Amino acid sequence: QKIGILCVQETHLTIEHKTQIDTLFSRHLKVLNTSDPLHPGSSASIAFVLKKELKNSSNATMEVLIPGQAAILSINWHNNKTIRILNVYAPINANEHHKFWNKIKAECLKLNIGAIDFMLGNFN
Repeated sequence: QKIGILCVQETHLTIEHKTQIDTLFSRHLKVLNTSDPLHPGSSASIAFVLKKELKNSSNATMEVLIPGQAAILSINWHNNKTIRILNVYAPINANEHHKFWNKIKAECLKLNIGAIDFMLGNFN
């Protein structure tokens, strides 16, 4: 009941499912989702789920670093401080991890993200 921000991996959300969630729960939840562009709904996908009663989600933004695998949520916190949460779904193949983390680092630099306050996810 007191979870304000939930980071979810392997959501497998299609556009239709996301629309249905928004239609049914938009009064209580805000869902920010990114899917694998080649296989939406069947591969990877991560999401941030914000509970509107506990967190003002109107200013929440999501920067997608790697579609379906890495994104950063920026949201106002206490005392007008913005926090950044990195949500990741790392590749299953450990040989791909180095490239994955380098891509995240490069995208953060390119987008001028700044410091990340929290990192959550499935690190395989």
